Amino acid sequence: KPLNKTVFINGIAQNRGQMNGMMQQFANMTQTEVVGLYNATEGWLKDAVQTVGDRLDLGDNPAVESLKNVILDQVRDNEPLRVVGYSQGSVIASRAIQDAKEVLMAEGMSQPDVEAKLRELLQVETFATAHSHYPDGPAYVHHMNKSDPITLFSFYALGENSPLVDPGDDAAVHWFNSGIFNHPHSINTYEKNHQRFEDLFKTES
Repeated sequence: KPLNKTVFINGIAQNRGQMNGMMQQFANMTQTEVVGLYNATEGWLKDAVQTVGDRLDLGDNPAVESLKNVILDQVRDNEPLRVVGYSQGSVIASRAIQDAKEVLMAEGMSQPDVEAKLRELLQVETFATAHSHYPDGPAYVHHMNKSDPITLFSFYALGENSPLVDPGDDAAVHWFNSGIFNHPHSINTYEKNHQRFEDLFKTES
């Protein structure tokens, strides 16, 4: 089925106005209609603590619960979905995918069947990911700037083959290097260096 829905999750300390602007940028990049799932901010410090909690699967995050339910609805309706996560938004995506997998398995699907269904229906595209691990199943593309300090936090600075990272089975990792003086964590920088998901993730023939 053709992809007609993209859900975007924003990062740390971003208000709704900033999110709306980024949604248009992602619509331009993905050439799809983008809807936002707002990751509400409580300021840099609390957001950073929440990000660590999400990485460790600790505490409650309403954005995780909302995205999990979106994923489950799409899978149950056999409808494709792309999830786009920026910075902390990518951590939320990873946690929501794992939660959705656990729900589907609790409902009686085997793990291989769940992962096959997610591969069929779910594309995940991350920018400046703040997470080191992604559940197997979906088709993943991770855009990483070697100059972005977030690569230290996510351990991707060690390379995607490091034992400390798991980008997801068959994931494509798109590296570029903007230079440290060119706003390395800015979404504008990622947009300038963006490559299409379809060109990066190669499906089996």
